[in-house]
Amino acid sequence: FFFFQAEDGIRDFCLSRGLGDVYKRQDLFDMIAGFIIRERPAWNVKPELYIYNNVISSSDIFGWVVPNSDCDAIQGFENNTAHSSDHCFWFFRNVSVCMSQKMLTAYKCKEGVIVYDRFWRIEVEKFQLTDNKVGVTLNAGMKHDTIQILLRKSYIAGQSFKGCDSCYIDENECSKLSGIRTPIVTESPAPYPVLKVQMFPFYNPESDSQFGGLVLIQENVFANFVTNGKCKQNVIIRTNDKSADFTPVPEFSKNKVENVSEDNIFFMDYPSPHWVSIDRCGKDQCTGLYNVLIKDLDGTVVGKQASIISHNPGIANTEKCTYKKDSQGYLCLTLNYGMLLFESQDWDKSSRLISPVQIDGDNNYKNTLNSFMNMHWQGFYSGLKRLSRFPLVVPGDSTFNITFSGTPPKNMRFRVLSGQWEKYSLIRIQFKEQSSIHVLAGGSVVKPYKVDTSLSIQQDELD
Repeated sequence: FFFFQAEDGIRDFCLSRGLGDVYKRQDLFDMIAGFIIRERPAWNVKPELYIYNNVISSSDIFGWVVPNSDCDAIQGFENNTAHSSDHCFWFFRNVSVCMSQKMLTAYKCKEGVIVYDRFWRIEVEKFQLTDNKVGVTLNAGMKHDTIQILLRKSYIAGQSFKGCDSCYIDENECSKLSGIRTPIVTESPAPYPVLKVQMFPFYNPESDSQFGGLVLIQENVFANFVTNGKCKQNVIIRTNDKSADFTPVPEFSKNKVENVSEDNIFFMDYPSPHWVSIDRCGKDQCTGLYNVLIKDLDGTVVGKQASIISHNPGIANTEKCTYKKDSQGYLCLTLNYGMLLFESQDWDKSSRLISPVQIDGDNNYKNTLNSFMNMHWQGFYSGLKRLSRFPLVVPGDSTFNITFSGTPPKNMRFRVLSGQWEKYSLIRIQFKEQSSIHVLAGGSVVKPYKVDTSLSIQQDELD
């Protein structure tokens, strides 16, 4: 095995091939890293390479680019630090599809820690992150409906100098700091970062979003996200502004906040106007960023149990939700919201458009959904394939009418995420012609309810 330690830290390229097939410079446009491993050490059994207690500073683009430690293995990469780089830590998949990473420190970075590879489970803990434009981004790219992402027992701060705006050189250094970028789960990951710089940003989705995903944020400390003097718009969590289609629901619990105001908890991005084009979202805007849900399950972040909803007036209950102008979203003091997903499972689910889809429900609920963004390219040419998969934020204990622009799919799948509801919700689909419908739950046919025809029910309610 190798034991590697640099007491003074690693200041530039490490070209020794004794530590794996280390990055070799090609031209000025290739990425620059303080330390990079391109082979995958067998950390899934026991480490062949130990990297402990090192510091990387001021690398142009990357600090560390290393494979992850596996969930059931000895940690081969631990207690390392990076600062003053664009991307301080980038982890790629080792062997296992379960990632576990502990005890890292990142500060003064544009991206503190970023993960985006073929994982079905990501577990990170005991990170110390401060003064980063974005503290941590945990993305998974794998065809798996039950992807799990867990962030816990970490200290994540906006400013390291509490209430001291004069400690920073200018507004850019201490403004728009985010502790967490909302994770995404897609069918495949971003390219491994040995490609050209024009592939940035690396948190950009490269494939269709998955049909699910669980995100748990537990037992962390969030500190010094404030607005004071020249330091503005610092928040604990911010949406991934590149996530056009779907954001799994982050669920906060057992956390602690220090020196964080209600206006510095979240920020919801608007969809980019550039997405409205024939080779992306079509003539209508993609609707993923209009249907983002974040939950504080026990009130340890917001102060009360709460749901946070993106800027979509048609889905927010005005009696329980307050619009936060500076945060561009709604703070709702209730957990009675969930994420409903449904999709076509017909053979033409990516080639036949059935959107926009109109959703109408109780209490003046209105939501319009678009198919997913085109993620299919053939060289320089767009494949013009847009998946008919639709996530939307819905309140519980309600009735919803779904109206497709085209003929409803013959085969559909439905799923609810993070639905802490007291009762059931009813979904009604308007079919354009008579047909026989079978409903299955867990592979078993659900028997239909008998309709009492003596009741006074309008014909369109029975369709």
